[in-house]
Amino acid sequence: MITTGITVSSKVCMLELLAKQDFKLALYSINAELDCYTAEYTSTNEARGKGYKAGGLDLANPRVWVEDEQAYLTWDSPVIPVSTISANGFMIYCPTMDNRSIFIGSWNATYTSTEGPFTINISPEQVCLS
Repeated sequence: MITTGITVSSKVCMLELLAKQDFKLALYSINAELDCYTAEYTSTNEARGKGYKAGGLDLANPRVWVEDEQAYLTWDSPVIPVSTISANGFMIYCPTMDNRSIFIGSWNATYTSTEGPFTINISPEQVCLS
């Protein structure tokens, strides 16, 4: 039997190639309009506050793995050590590829820090090719 489809090996290859790029995570306020059609980083309604710079945070230590025929890409969760900021979601984007967005995340709530750490928990399954 022959089954048509993208191989798991090619999914891993695509994510491994992607993981070699630089990535950033930008935070956004409740007023941001972001969805799967958002093609690139935008500063419109980006979160503002102490400890956070426009353009976001660098993502480090990319990891790619396979589980149940799906390939995953994730990074370490970034932390702003001392911040006063509120955010409702985020965008992961690639500055080395014309600021193209690769993931939009909504928390469906407002998260706030006041003169303390702000940790963005990145799910192990953040970017998935299924």
